[in-house]
Amino acid sequence: FNEWWEFPFHLVHLLNKDQFGIQGSYMKGYGSAELSKLGAGLATCELYWNDPSLGTFYAVHTGVACLAIYMLGNEDQKKRYLEKGIIHESHYSFALTEKDVGSDATSI
Repeated sequence: FNEWWEFPFHLVHLLNKDQFGIQGSYMKGYGSAELSKLGAGLATCELYWNDPSLGTFYAVHTGVACLAIYMLGNEDQKKRYLEKGIIHESHYSFALTEKDVGSDATSI
């Protein structure tokens, strides 16, 4: 962080059902908004348009971390982690470091 910019943590709750209703993107169940893929894409674009850091948070949290649990997790993992992640009670991210490519995910 620096003196000119700070991540807008106070806006994260707006992604949930009782506000913007885009939580969980196009995943089915577990508290997700169950958007169409087009709707999820448009919601992500709007977030980026207004605040690129919030758009990146949404894309990584929902589109990488939660989606990985949704696609690859067993039912116990989905209930334990996905439900809390979708409604933003827990926040997940993507971290990577690999020999010879560092954090360049596209090189793996």
